[in-house]
Amino acid sequence: MWDVPRMLRGLLGRAAPGGHVEAPIVGAVDVESLRRRLDVAEDRLRAVVDSSVIGVVVGDLDGTVREANDAFLWMVGYSREDLDAGRLNWITLTPPKYRPLDAGALGRLQRRRSYAPFEKEYLRRDGSHVPVLIIGMALLGDAGDQCIALALPLIERQTTAEVLRASEARLAGIIASATDAIVTIDAERRIVVFNAAAERMFRCSAAEALGQKIDRFVPERFQAGQAEHIRFTERGAQVRHGGPSGTLVWRRSDGEEFSIEVSITQAETLGQTLHTIVLRDITERAHLLEREQVARAEAEEANRAKDEFLATLSHELRTPLSTMLIWAELLRRRALDEPTTARALETLERNTRVMTQLIDDLLDVSRIVTGKLRLDIGLVDLASVVRAAVDAVRPAAEAKRVGVECALDAEVGAISGDAARLQQVVWNLLSNAIKFTPKGGCVRVRLDAEAARARITVDDTGTGITAGFLPHIFERFRQADSTTTRVHGGLGIGLGIVRQLVELHGGRVRAESPGEGRGSTFTVTLPLATAGHECEPQPIADAKLDPPPTLAGLRVLLVDDQVGAREAVTAVLEQCGARVAVAASSAEALEALARFRPDVLLSDVGMPEEDGYALIRKVRALPSEDGGRVPAAALTAYARVEDRRRALLAGYQAHVPKPVAPAELVAVITHLAQAGRQR
Repeated sequence: MWDVPRMLRGLLGRAAPGGHVEAPIVGAVDVESLRRRLDVAEDRLRAVVDSSVIGVVVGDLDGTVREANDAFLWMVGYSREDLDAGRLNWITLTPPKYRPLDAGALGRLQRRRSYAPFEKEYLRRDGSHVPVLIIGMALLGDAGDQCIALALPLIERQTTAEVLRASEARLAGIIASATDAIVTIDAERRIVVFNAAAERMFRCSAAEALGQKIDRFVPERFQAGQAEHIRFTERGAQVRHGGPSGTLVWRRSDGEEFSIEVSITQAETLGQTLHTIVLRDITERAHLLEREQVARAEAEEANRAKDEFLATLSHELRTPLSTMLIWAELLRRRALDEPTTARALETLERNTRVMTQLIDDLLDVSRIVTGKLRLDIGLVDLASVVRAAVDAVRPAAEAKRVGVECALDAEVGAISGDAARLQQVVWNLLSNAIKFTPKGGCVRVRLDAEAARARITVDDTGTGITAGFLPHIFERFRQADSTTTRVHGGLGIGLGIVRQLVELHGGRVRAESPGEGRGSTFTVTLPLATAGHECEPQPIADAKLDPPPTLAGLRVLLVDDQVGAREAVTAVLEQCGARVAVAASSAEALEALARFRPDVLLSDVGMPEEDGYALIRKVRALPSEDGGRVPAAALTAYARVEDRRRALLAGYQAHVPKPVAPAELVAVITHLAQAGRQR
């Protein structure tokens, strides 16, 4: 806070060019010695200002208070927040009848740089007056545009004693909370101050140390040198010194020796010489260096893992996109026969689902890391969960000629959890096992109970896990093989999601493998639901979709700045019987709303110039007869929880993340239209 060099120049005299106070120069000047002395003087002046019972205030000549110590703030009844906010003005703090005294003192300073002390009053925040003696004033800066004043409150001794006690309490608090050990000894080397850090350093309580000689903490072979060290400081020096190694060797109360760095200062208090010793255990430096090296290695490893992950992500996205681009080009040329066209369409659909799964996994990781993943808790029949997961992966297993065996104990009770997320756990484990099991291999999944916990075991006859990678198997973005020659794809986040989901259900997951090429086993244990649980069992969603409902007679206004997206969605809706009007911007959408009178508004969010949030706010500001209450859905690639919340708060009734299946999109529009008719 305090610009101490500037204050020194103001208090000691006129500054010479370069910012140095003019002083006689005798002989050669030891610049380094002078710098150290100035540093000591600066530290002492700062300490004096901060702890002084005399108010110290620095202000502009127009009255703005720039700096003030605690004593001055206490004197006028203001806080440091008031000071930082610029609410203090030394002119308005002075009653009008005393302002001429200030002006006269400033005038004398500007003419002769001297004035006589004078008495005045300050106006406190509560309206009371406090008499003060201005005993020091100086102009600051080469331009003399600021001044510094010292104010001594002329109040009864009791109040002064309270200020002193408060200052002592602040000092005691600083000493008690210091991270360095602080020990004060008297002229007979007896300990009179022993702070909490010293208790920790010497493993000795203050009650045991006070009154004891400091020599008890110095090994006998070093006591003579340590005594000489103390005597050296009696000449007024402040030192950091030690033996040949540059340190002092002291010992703890249990006899353990350790190296310390010492700073000792001398003070006279009521005619008594006291030495304050600040000690720092420098053995901790080695630990800090070691921790720093470990942290640096971890940061480098994390950076390497990030680069590998980004490269893998690029590969996993570009590979299906490249295939899709080729098939799309061939389909556009209409150069394929019917079987090849069917295979092309199947490939496009499969690769789209692969990329959708990648995006969903990344979003799950984001939700887990930010603590925004939510579970829909209810009673869950684990047998149904496992069967649904097995059915979902069976086509992939059959395509790879990997057998899937399932053994489910019908006596296993229900658990409390999220059925969809638990199915995701089993699906991930089964998909992982199938991916790493060669043709002709086998994957087995079992469900049984042990004590009060359900147990799901997935084992395979696949490539296994090396002993070195096994401890890292559930870490996000870690893969045993991340090279360009790797056999298996994926981002390395599926098992990380499994662990997080299992732990959110109060369970545990572990991996075992006899070694490379010898298969692996993953075991999930989950607590069974307690008796008397009132939740209804959650149904497991059927992977088969019902035929999409008809949209015959419905008018849909579609807003999207991407031509391809408009054409695709329009085709889906028109095939279901809807009448569709399209708009490429918010302005076009508002015009079409008035002309087309849609039953449902379907809008993208990310659009240039004016996004979908601004559009829906404008729509909701319209009267009902002008379409202000039209049901609306946000169709967007922004799929985070906060994106959904933002869309609903803006005025949409539904948030539909891209990509969306045609049947799901039609169902959303049907629901919105029905809700609009009911309203």
